[in-house]
Amino acid sequence: MKNEILNWLKNIEKQHGTPPDAVIAFNLGLMEREEGYMMYFVGAFEYTEEDDDWACVEPPTKLYRYLQLPKKVQNESWETILS
Repeated sequence: MKNEILNWLKNIEKQHGTPPDAVIAFNLGLMEREEGYMMYFVGAFEYTEEDDDWACVEPPTKLYRYLQLPKKVQNESWETILS
């Protein structure tokens, strides 16, 4: 999975370029869609250790910012996948 994630992040950079300096934090999110569990990658312009809401940004609209998780984890609970 490590290589898949690295290749996915490299593809995001290739498609979108380097993030602007105003992006100060990144979030790898987890969501469930019709296709199953997926990870997504977004940048944030705000961050604070005291408040987890900084990571609550809108999910990306570009499909290349999503990574389908392997079939072997698709029947697991979201809590198991998150951990």
